[in-house]
Amino acid sequence: MNSAVVAVIALAALFLGYKFYSKVIEEKLVKPDNAKLTPAHELEDKMDYSPTRSSALFGHHFSSIAGAGPILGPLSAALQWGWAFCFLWIVLGSVLMGAVHDFTTLVLSIRHKGISVPDAAGEIINPRVKYVFLVVVWITLVLVIAVFGTVSAKTLTAEPRIVIPILMLCPIAVGFGVSVDRMKLNFWLATILALLLLAIFLAIGYYHPVSLPFSSLTSERTWFALLTVYCFIASLVPVWLLLRPRDYLSIYVLFAGLLLGYIGLFTKHAPISTPALVQFSADFNPAQGSGGPLLPMLCITIACGAISGFHCLVSGGTSSKQLDKESDARVVGYGSMIAEAALAVLALLAVTAGLYWKAPIGEEGLQFGSLMAEEGWILTFSTGLGNFLTSIGIPLSIGILMGTLMLGQFVITSLDTCTRLTRFTWTEMIGERIPRLGNRSIATTVPLAIAFYLGWTGNYTIVWPVFATANQIVAALALLTVSAWLLGTKKPTKYTLIPCIIMLCLTTGALLYEIPAFFGGG
Repeated sequence: MNSAVVAVIALAALFLGYKFYSKVIEEKLVKPDNAKLTPAHELEDKMDYSPTRSSALFGHHFSSIAGAGPILGPLSAALQWGWAFCFLWIVLGSVLMGAVHDFTTLVLSIRHKGISVPDAAGEIINPRVKYVFLVVVWITLVLVIAVFGTVSAKTLTAEPRIVIPILMLCPIAVGFGVSVDRMKLNFWLATILALLLLAIFLAIGYYHPVSLPFSSLTSERTWFALLTVYCFIASLVPVWLLLRPRDYLSIYVLFAGLLLGYIGLFTKHAPISTPALVQFSADFNPAQGSGGPLLPMLCITIACGAISGFHCLVSGGTSSKQLDKESDARVVGYGSMIAEAALAVLALLAVTAGLYWKAPIGEEGLQFGSLMAEEGWILTFSTGLGNFLTSIGIPLSIGILMGTLMLGQFVITSLDTCTRLTRFTWTEMIGERIPRLGNRSIATTVPLAIAFYLGWTGNYTIVWPVFATANQIVAALALLTVSAWLLGTKKPTKYTLIPCIIMLCLTTGALLYEIPAFFGGG
């Protein structure tokens, strides 16, 4: 099947979902009232609670939720089960479940003074639920920091040409934050100046790559240590100074990659070479947490490309504390998930149509399965995207560089947001009971120290395989909390309760399948 036709169907469905279904959710469940003060205004402290325009908040929210998941998940799933069911789950799951989850949890948080979804669950359902929820969330976030930190370190080591632009985005973001929030420089003028600076550093990075003078392993560990220090700082400085402007500026890099990727896809209109269905059940690998029967494991594997519990943590952790007015929640919550689904579709087509399932002679370097096995998912995605870009005159090597830069920006923006979220979660879990341990520095240091140990030693691989299932359990619990809240406010619950039941069935099925395999060795 032609990849351009599939892309048109996907983008049309996602657009219609945002245009119409999000309005249904807004009118029947949310009913925004701009006369009400949002927590960003009511509790403004210039640290975490800080109102901002919807475009900047969309940039923060989308950059934070769109980490490695919407790329890695579709790649792994397509290789094991084929592209057709991946495509259906990404499109339908995001419109009917994932975007609804993100939108409603954002509104739930702003209607409860910007508290997290686990904290809201304690108020709405039961105080004990809060602490169970918080423990699961905190452990999940620590794992995300360890893994995303490791991925970022590997990316910076593997592609030294992206080091300068990624690192220099931080001082550019600080300058943007100060000029807009303190010096009151025109927002769009500041945006243009910041992007010009970023373009300059992109060129400098291309011609002056930065490679550490160590072995590959030592370089990765060095970058990992530096990224850990960065996360500590980013978590403690005011949100308007670094986190929000960095995520906002990153979105231009991310959307440039998306736009060029789709232009290349439509220009090349390559046929999808990966079978629509490879098999109904792939061999399960307990060490990697991959494989198994199509249902429920495909939905667990794709995760962030369709629905993710991590998103509710961003909604209730940082985004709800910055929302200027309630009507902005639709574009930030629902809209960001639709954009992430568009990314997941591009990632899916980049490897199923941008690469070969069985490469012809002379094109062996573009074979999907071989690239995944020999080079890993980062280079696999970047190569598929780069192959699309050759159709618009961009050399394959430059296209691969662009894909790697795009991925690096996604992962690092999620990384620093995760660190701030662990601080919030620790404060709610421990700090409220033991105030001395609720100090910002302690609340940041503890999870970072554990994540650093797991990433440095590689021990996160012991528990990481069950992360995807745990992540989807969080999504189910979040939808359950929203449904209970809607029931209490006499609003329809079917829009959130049906996705909740589906996710509970899928995650339960995945756990029943995974646990014997882990203990039995497969």
